[in-house]
Amino acid sequence: MNWTEKKNQRRCELIDKEIDGFLSIAESLELDQLQNEMEKYRKKKAPLPIEAVRRTKKELERLVEQNPPPQKWYDEDWLPFEPGDFKGK
Repeated sequence: MNWTEKKNQRRCELIDKEIDGFLSIAESLELDQLQNEMEKYRKKKAPLPIEAVRRTKKELERLVEQNPPPQKWYDEDWLPFEPGDFKGK
């Protein structure tokens, strides 16, 4: 499968027509095909690091569980307002 600038240009044209509300049924099918081809190409050339993100998230959750943050996570002296200023508004 070869992704080309010409295919991407056509995909963009079809997306513009879809946004404008003028996409025909045939063009919609063509856009679906081009979107699928582009997605396969992207996954092959630049796969998203989903597993690495999941591992990092799990590690961060473990660290937070072992070392929970304090209940009061802000410094009142730094705040440009009083913490109760927005209650009931």
